[in-house]
Amino acid sequence: MDLSIVIVTYNSGEAVMRCLESLEAHPPSVASETIIVDNASSDGTPDRVRSRFPRATVMAGAVNRGYSKGVNAGMRTSSGRCILVLNPDIEVTEGSIDRLVSFMDAHPRAGIAGAKLLWPDGRVQPSCRAFYTVRALLLRRTFLGRLFPRARALREHLMSDYDHGTARTVDWVIGGCMMVRREALEAVGPMDERFFLYFEDTDWCFRMRQHGWEVWYAPESVMIHRWERSSAKSILSGPFVNHLLSMLRYYEKWNAMFRFMRRHRGVIKTSLFALSDAVMINAAFFSSYFLRGSLQRFFINELYPLDWYLIFIVFFNLVFILTFTATGLYRLRRETETAEELAAVVRATMIVFALLLTATYLTRIRIFSRAVLIGQACFTVVLVTAARRGIRAAHRRLVAASFDLRRVLLAGSEEEAAGFIDLLAGRPEAGIDIVGRVGDGEGALGPAEDLAAIVDRFQAQEVVLFPSMTSREHLLPLLAGPAAGSARLRIVSPIAGVAGPLLRSERIGSLDLLAIDRRAGLPATRALQ
Repeated sequence: MDLSIVIVTYNSGEAVMRCLESLEAHPPSVASETIIVDNASSDGTPDRVRSRFPRATVMAGAVNRGYSKGVNAGMRTSSGRCILVLNPDIEVTEGSIDRLVSFMDAHPRAGIAGAKLLWPDGRVQPSCRAFYTVRALLLRRTFLGRLFPRARALREHLMSDYDHGTARTVDWVIGGCMMVRREALEAVGPMDERFFLYFEDTDWCFRMRQHGWEVWYAPESVMIHRWERSSAKSILSGPFVNHLLSMLRYYEKWNAMFRFMRRHRGVIKTSLFALSDAVMINAAFFSSYFLRGSLQRFFINELYPLDWYLIFIVFFNLVFILTFTATGLYRLRRETETAEELAAVVRATMIVFALLLTATYLTRIRIFSRAVLIGQACFTVVLVTAARRGIRAAHRRLVAASFDLRRVLLAGSEEEAAGFIDLLAGRPEAGIDIVGRVGDGEGALGPAEDLAAIVDRFQAQEVVLFPSMTSREHLLPLLAGPAAGSARLRIVSPIAGVAGPLLRSERIGSLDLLAIDRRAGLPATRALQ
């Protein structure tokens, strides 16, 4: 099969009928198949397509799974050496598909090619773009674009000064019309299904370029696109919300600032927990102080004014944070259970309570109410634990929404990598995004000796080393090389969890992974030498 045409529909019956009629009127000359993926339309699209175009394959879904999942489902069913992804609001013209196929044949490094798209009135549609910059994003997605329609950043993004008459490589083409080479699909992977709608095309083209494939604009192929920018209608509309979430996912995945945050996620998360703890510790003190004041009739001694406690407040903040640090409350793990964290908070708080109580007796200062200290200890346990669980719950929601995933590079054989990916398939809570594999064989991003460059190119945070890559000749350059300084190394090993304080462990399914911190890299390297 030379060509597979994949069209994803959702309540777009009229549009897809026009699209299929144009395909019937101007069919490709090569052997082809048409696959319609319907995302649970309520307008009867599947039945209409089956009755009018019986030769088309119709895949009717029970739920709206999103555009990228729909495209991927269609591509998995397809068999063509080239795959043409079309929006249902596209109308092909005479010879347009054949020209795209010929273009792919003439440009063997083209992973994706997009046709010239026209508005129904014949005007050229800006369907090839440069990657977004901050300025372009502001001009494109805010009222500033209307105030400065000829701004340079906007023109460069939309490629307004390009004549759209000659073929050229571009950063990306919109997903309304994308011809994809099968070999590129197998090397790069399908659309990222974290993008429900919007930015899946930008991300796909970005990944194509990362893997060394080219993205082309082929204006000799011309199609009509009855496109309506539904995301620009209202900030309260569903399409706008989907667009915003997809934009955030894209930038969280590839933006330099987010990359910096990912590389320093440990420091950022520790700081967040420390700040939360400090707020809760002080809230506990003031709650206890004012509760003691409201119950004055039950006490003999008077409660001293709050401003007398200022030095004490500074002191207990310092003692709390130091004690929380010393007892391991800032050695954060995603899999920490509520009972485990509660026990750790109780233990640390009791230590602090003992220290504060001892300090008040040793200094013989009578202004400090023991009742306030007891109340503060109780409130601290409740508030700190609740705040920490709240942060963890919020983080789980982020991970479930495909944010803050760990970008992991696999180092090993194809079989080892496939087994690990299968293991993760039912564990989205692990929050892992597999960027690819290094090693020998087909489908690898490169050999092990290129690991440092691959880590940098694909912005990997962690490298998982499988047994086939843990021999002395493989492990030594990984620990001593630049990759050890930019990504955490995790070794699949049955001794994980009992290897000492510098080597942290994690269990994913049936696999035990040993994490080598940077400071452990030098001793480990010396040991191997």
